[in-house]
Amino acid sequence: MNSLRNFLGACLLFAAGFASAATVSVTFVQPEKFTDAGYSRGRATPRELAELQQEMQQRLQRLADRKLEASDTLQVEVLDIDLAGDFETNRLTRFGDIRVVRDIASPRITLRYTAKLGDRIVNGAEEELSNMNFLWGNNHYSSGDRLRYEKSLLDTWFEKRFAKP
Repeated sequence: MNSLRNFLGACLLFAAGFASAATVSVTFVQPEKFTDAGYSRGRATPRELAELQQEMQQRLQRLADRKLEASDTLQVEVLDIDLAGDFETNRLTRFGDIRVVRDIASPRITLRYTAKLGDRIVNGAEEELSNMNFLWGNNHYSSGDRLRYEKSLLDTWFEKRFAKP
């Protein structure tokens, strides 16, 4: 009986965490024209674009859950993505081109946003997120995370724009 009560209590806490989440709307504007959004080649396949969009949406929602109030709303339009690194021909194997990450090919995300934070409306602008020093410093994402540099860009942008004073 005690374990059932503990389980139900944990379920209620879990559900309450989702109920207090801020509302985030992410729109990808012409993703097929993004500069470089493919994981395995320069032009992203429809599947790769869907995975990229899902991961970016989830990252922005997690940031909003942590940093915004339940009554806040955020609308983001992703206008362009240029993933870190460039594709180079792999002459040693038969696997074709591979993404090579070097400091001269930094990640870039162009977006436009608006937010309603409590009673205050933040008229955001179009911004280009980039970090020329993305290979230096700490990156707390796993080296196996295909979007580790791009997620770090979003984290930094979110903290600058929406951190509570």
